[in-house]
Amino acid sequence: MNTTNMETVEKSRLAYKRGAEALANAAFLNQFRGSKICVVGCTGVIGQTLLKALGSANERFGADRISIRGIARTVDLARMPYADSIEYVQTAAGSAECVESAARSDYVIYVAGTTSDYRSKPLATMETQTSNLHHILNASNNYAGFSFVSSARVYGRSLPDMPIGEDFVGTVVAMDLDNIYDCAKRLGESICLWHYVNRETAVNAVRLTNVYGLNERKHSRTMVNDFISQAFTNQEIRIMGHPASIRNHISEIDAAQGILRSLLKGSKGQA
Repeated sequence: MNTTNMETVEKSRLAYKRGAEALANAAFLNQFRGSKICVVGCTGVIGQTLLKALGSANERFGADRISIRGIARTVDLARMPYADSIEYVQTAAGSAECVESAARSDYVIYVAGTTSDYRSKPLATMETQTSNLHHILNASNNYAGFSFVSSARVYGRSLPDMPIGEDFVGTVVAMDLDNIYDCAKRLGESICLWHYVNRETAVNAVRLTNVYGLNERKHSRTMVNDFISQAFTNQEIRIMGHPASIRNHISEIDAAQGILRSLLKGSKGQA
């Protein structure tokens, strides 16, 4: 890596650090003081970013700290942030232990589920976004806020040069492998809506797209990771998609901030 590239990388790392510090010190996080927050699916890029922000905020809250609980099927404490102050529960989403832990919380962020490997785990993908989500929502009527992390892929297909807005009506191909993930998220959102309509649960959905950041796993099959891998391996980047395709990308820090704000200000029963 030449000097210019190294300087660019260092500037990016510094900007990331400043962004993370700004989120941890954001005034709106004060509204979580003394509350209990549970992150279901805490080992992914978004889950770890959320825990880092909340754990860092706790350093200035003193005795009025947030009680933070992270849940995931597999937890390597050596790789997790604030392992000495965050309670980690190693169990599957939807298990009795997971449901009980979430039900004791004031706020729940549900970010569990496969993303890049949904084609190899079709049933697990559907189950995580439907029945497991339902069990946790059904476990309590006292959630102060519940955010289901969904995806912009619920909109289905669009033309390569067509931007997607909130009122976009996508086209769904009846039989397609991508439906395993896309439809799982649609069903998850509908289950959230059912709980809001029938039980008045304070739940909303947050639709993300193309999240990137330092917490991204090295072997995750995402576009950014593919580009980095190609650059290191082949010294060139090949874009395989349509040349007119328009894609938005969001930093994991911005995504985490949006999710945390949605817990406090998000419209119930909506995305």
